Amino acid sequence: MFVVDAQSGILPVEHDVADRLRRSRKPVVMAANKAESWKTEAQAAEFYELGLGELHTVSALQGIGTGDLLDAVVAKLPPPAEDEPDTTVSPARSAPSSARYPGPPAMRSTR
Repeated sequence: MFVVDAQSGILPVEHDVADRLRRSRKPVVMAANKAESWKTEAQAAEFYELGLGELHTVSALQGIGTGDLLDAVVAKLPPPAEDEPDTTVSPARSAPSSARYPGPPAMRSTR
């Protein structure tokens, strides 16, 4: 994952990083963070210039676009090997549906 700052624009070092990522021939997901408004989302479009494919605009602060970013990351993951054990949790073995919280401990007087 290559995360850039949508507000600052393309920095010279980001061209170098993009070149290395392209040469690696590995899947890359690019995210432009700090895209809290339509204006910064539009500014982020300049990152397509780096040639790394689809750009995902997100705001980590506000949680905008993070679901789509996660979907893109999962799509790039290799399928599980057949000899790997299944680590998914079945609904019957998941956490209890309700829990009891007794509240804070009672205040004690120090006098």
